[in-house]
Amino acid sequence: MYGIRSRAFYNKINMRMIKAVLACCLMGILWGNAENAAVMRGHSSKGLIAAHFDQSASQELKHFVSVVNIEVPVRVFKGNKFVDNLSIRDFEVYENGKLQKIEAVYLIKKTSIKKEEAPTKVQLKPEVKKRHFVLIFEMDDYLPELNKVLDYFFTKVLASEDTVWVATPATSIQLKKDMLTQMPREKIAEQLKFRLKKDIRQRTLRLKSLIEDLRWIAETGGWGQESVPGNIAQQIADLKMLDEPRIAEFAGDLKQMEGQKHAFLFYQKEAYRVPTQYIKVLEAHERQDYIDKEKIQRLFTDASTSIHFLFVTKTGADFQDPSYQNPGSSAVYEQGSGDFFNAFREIAVATGGLRESSANPALMFEKAVEAAENYYLLYYKPSDYKADGKYKEIEVRVKGGNYQVTHRAGYFER
Repeated sequence: MYGIRSRAFYNKINMRMIKAVLACCLMGILWGNAENAAVMRGHSSKGLIAAHFDQSASQELKHFVSVVNIEVPVRVFKGNKFVDNLSIRDFEVYENGKLQKIEAVYLIKKTSIKKEEAPTKVQLKPEVKKRHFVLIFEMDDYLPELNKVLDYFFTKVLASEDTVWVATPATSIQLKKDMLTQMPREKIAEQLKFRLKKDIRQRTLRLKSLIEDLRWIAETGGWGQESVPGNIAQQIADLKMLDEPRIAEFAGDLKQMEGQKHAFLFYQKEAYRVPTQYIKVLEAHERQDYIDKEKIQRLFTDASTSIHFLFVTKTGADFQDPSYQNPGSSAVYEQGSGDFFNAFREIAVATGGLRESSANPALMFEKAVEAAENYYLLYYKPSDYKADGKYKEIEVRVKGGNYQVTHRAGYFER
């Protein structure tokens, strides 16, 4: 059985949200019994990265030296419907504003190539059966609709060749490749539901405790130290702090994986009722200046990973009970309007993913999955390719019609 790291170890490492959520994709831990260990496994950050580099170092070097064609997943919509009747003549690809020659176009549905056009007879073998899914739950409060998300994923989406990471606010779980032959999908989904609910509830309790501390200080004067509210506000912010180096590491790890890569980020609206006098204290600790949006966008587009940003507008019962609704001395503090929130919306667009907003995460997830499973793969040969390490912007246009086109925004030449 695989080794299990203690919670104390992860609490020490994962003081910020990225170490509990995004970096979880690199640092998983096991569930604590033999049956779960048979289908779930975790990795330390060092082990996972080392494994990828050990296995692919020579392949990556060859890729950097002899790049011929750039792969661009493209999704074309008319209204809310995916357009699946386009040909190679309908597309135009530009790199840094310069028109490029398209070598081949493939229409992909789920894990199958439905149509292929390669007029120059280039030998390309798109890897469409190998898919990597990352489900990231950045939630303060548990919602029953999350059960439907996991049910839908395991019964309607997951294929035998797929790899899966599920990141909760406290842990990360990687599903072993042979899990579907060892346990019914429904049972795997039930175990994940249990773990997800438990981990979100732990965050809920911690957040409520911190808010109650603020209220107690407001009512009693607390310990008479002006710095205490600020320290509490920082702890609230640290519950979901995204750290730029960790995000960059996450993007780099995804880049090493072959096949199609999709990350679904469930991000719940933050709305807490706190003492009015501490609104500005909380605002001073918002996560607005911690992310270089342009840098992170380029890292994920270079990794050819679609990030689907699913903004959950509904909060659960824990923050709606009467004890949190005393308007006489409190006000609703909301985050989500700063650069932090906008960064992930823009990352979704830059990577060709969806950005949705709804009270129902299950409906958003179904829509995002449909977009992820239906797309075109375009290949083009850059007319003036140079391995100079510079970022090249990609633009895909579709001739005629009023279409909505999403695709990766660029790549780094190496």
